[in-house]
Amino acid sequence: MKTVRKLIAVLCSVLLVLTSLPVTVQAVAGDYRYTVKSDRTARITAYFGSASELILPETLDGYPVSEIGMGAFSYPDSLRSVVIPDRVTAIADSAFASCANLTAVAFPESLTGIGSFAFYNCGKEGIRSAPGCLNRRTGERMA
Repeated sequence: MKTVRKLIAVLCSVLLVLTSLPVTVQAVAGDYRYTVKSDRTARITAYFGSASELILPETLDGYPVSEIGMGAFSYPDSLRSVVIPDRVTAIADSAFASCANLTAVAFPESLTGIGSFAFYNCGKEGIRSAPGCLNRRTGERMA
């Protein structure tokens, strides 16, 4: 009887630990791979398309897009311009790195942070930063 109680106690402890772990849901919608964050918004983690002028979706499978993840759009030579939706608040490190032909980005007013090297090696003239955004490396507001 004591063995059964110990076994039940161990199983309950394991279940308690497993149910408290954060769960990351990954999915694919069209040309995008994304994860669902704990606040029930989407982080775009990869792009598989070949558009030259891209308007990012406001939602993916019903989840509002709030973040562009690390390296999500790195290296697509076809990409020339991007419109980022209004709910996006963060662009992660290297999100658009080495998009050689990317020269125009429409930033939303909701954007509060741009990661290091987010637009590194983009276009001949590069990308200008969005006013008011926080530089994650220095912690300073961009002009």
